[in-house]
Amino acid sequence: MWDYRAHLPVDNAANIVSLGEGGTPLLEARSFGEQHVFIKNETRNPTGSQKDRGVSVALSKAKELGVSRVITASTGSSGFACATYSARAGIPCVILVPADTPSARTAPMAAHGAIVVQIQGPFTRTADIFEAVRADPSWYIAATNRQMNPYQGDGTRTMAFEIFGELQAVPDWIIVPVGSGGTLSSLWRGFNELKRNGVIASIPKMVAVQPSGYNSVEQALARGIFDRDGVSKLAAEGSGETAMLNLRTGRRSDLADAVSAVEGSGGLALSVSDAEASEWQFKIAAQEGVFVEPSGAAGFAGLAKLLRDQIIQRGELSVVIATGSGLRQLSAIERPHRVSAPDPLTLADLGAFTRQSLPA
Repeated sequence: MWDYRAHLPVDNAANIVSLGEGGTPLLEARSFGEQHVFIKNETRNPTGSQKDRGVSVALSKAKELGVSRVITASTGSSGFACATYSARAGIPCVILVPADTPSARTAPMAAHGAIVVQIQGPFTRTADIFEAVRADPSWYIAATNRQMNPYQGDGTRTMAFEIFGELQAVPDWIIVPVGSGGTLSSLWRGFNELKRNGVIASIPKMVAVQPSGYNSVEQALARGIFDRDGVSKLAAEGSGETAMLNLRTGRRSDLADAVSAVEGSGGLALSVSDAEASEWQFKIAAQEGVFVEPSGAAGFAGLAKLLRDQIIQRGELSVVIATGSGLRQLSAIERPHRVSAPDPLTLADLGAFTRQSLPA
């Protein structure tokens, strides 16, 4: 990612905090027939998600500013990234998490030396904490949220540079799982920067994919709501259980930017169910060798709908952002995944296993 240092807000290279993020593979997919689909495999980042790009920039800027401690609020990926990059930077880190956050998500944060603080009650209360933090210059908010940290999104937008650099073409569609909206809006800014600089002549259509109960972008576009407060209110109305944990939204300020990006690009938003995400989580793993968590599988489920409804036409080029590794949420793997072997096991038995499928 730091090959694009000239486009990133860090003045002195000595302050760069990096673990080798970015430069992730762009893989041609085989799961969509003759459709021209590529997978931007962000699971290959150091902590397994695209959040590493933004957090690398955020912590580099923290080091440059000479802050003594950092804080963020997270239900998973950005918190893990913040803990990891803070450890690399040698800066103490505090992470606020909802009280019901699974220990499988908080343990890696603590393992990297972060102080994990459970917030009782609505997680939106963290906004009050951050307001207090802003008044103390010894603290630095390392959130992957443009309103809280204006630097981090510049890291995420390097995905746009990488996609164009490898394809040497502008995709017709970019499909992005959306939680807070920061990844989609940063990609949009990246492609717009390329266009302003005369590198490309057109912008991809941006597609936001969210869980069915948290489809604030889809609702905002349908109702013509584009202001920050209105979109935030829609996000706060989201409800229901979902296995797509990273896409559950509360009052997320970047969502308004995501709505603007979708509308401005001529794109669209849609929602998918847990069942659809689970189906594509297994398909992409088995057919592409890319293991995503349910949140990361949402983009593939969304693409399948767009192809089924012939919204994406034959011959058009699509890129799906595979946002987070399935290793981050192994609890989502519930279907049978082992077969019983006879004793003694023979070579013929092994051959029989390769000719049968595991239970669906």
